[in-house]
Amino acid sequence: MTTIIESMDTDRPRRVHATIDIAGVAWPAYKVWALIAAVVAALFAVVLTGSGEITMWACALTLTTVWWAARLLDGNPTS
Repeated sequence: MTTIIESMDTDRPRRVHATIDIAGVAWPAYKVWALIAAVVAALFAVVLTGSGEITMWACALTLTTVWWAARLLDGNPTS
């Protein structure tokens, strides 16, 4: 038999992230900024190098860096 146990983590305050409404869905702003930055990085990389591999690495590195940096800096802990 399977049961669901809900854990209540009361030690850490919850973070409230800014959201952007896209097609009726509230996306966290850090995700939108990361996607935009990745597309810009991909365009620059493909124009400058013409290499798909370098473009992929630039896009992935930019997306990951902006995603985590913006997520950590954007959220404000609430009481």
